[in-house]
Amino acid sequence: MPILSLASQAALRPAKFSAFLLVLIGLVMSGITLSSSKASAAEVLNYEDQPITASLTAAQVKKGIMRSGTARGWKRKETGPDELTAMIQVRTHTATVTISYSANTYSTMYKDSTNLKYKDGKIHGNVNKWITFLKTDIDLELNF
Repeated sequence: MPILSLASQAALRPAKFSAFLLVLIGLVMSGITLSSSKASAAEVLNYEDQPITASLTAAQVKKGIMRSGTARGWKRKETGPDELTAMIQVRTHTATVTISYSANTYSTMYKDSTNLKYKDGKIHGNVNKWITFLKTDIDLELNF
C-alpha cells in the first residue's frame, strides 16, 4: 500500500494510523537491533603455545612467521628477542598482535586495535577471523 494512501487514511482515522506508525517504528527498531547483533563483539581469540611439528631452529621459525600473512596484508616487525608484532589494516580498522616463538611453539596474542570496539576482552568478530587466517598462514609455513 503506498505511503500517500496511508497518509490519506490517517486523516480519516488518526488513532489507527498512530498505532500503525508505532508498530512500524517498533519493527524497524527491532530490525536494527537484530542486524547490529550480528556484528556483535566476541571474546578476543589468542593462540597460545601452538606446536611446530617440523624440526626447525628459532631463526627458521622467525623467517617463516615473517613470510606468513603477507598476502592478507599483515605487516610484521621484530620487537624483541623471539618476539614479533604483526599489524593488519582494513579500511580504517587496525589490529595488532604479538607473536612470540621458539623452535617448538609460537603464540599470537592480541595487543591493540583501532576502530574495532575492543572492551573488556571483547572485540569485533572480524578480528578473530583475521587472527585465525594469520595462524593458518603461520602453520602452513612452519609445519610442512
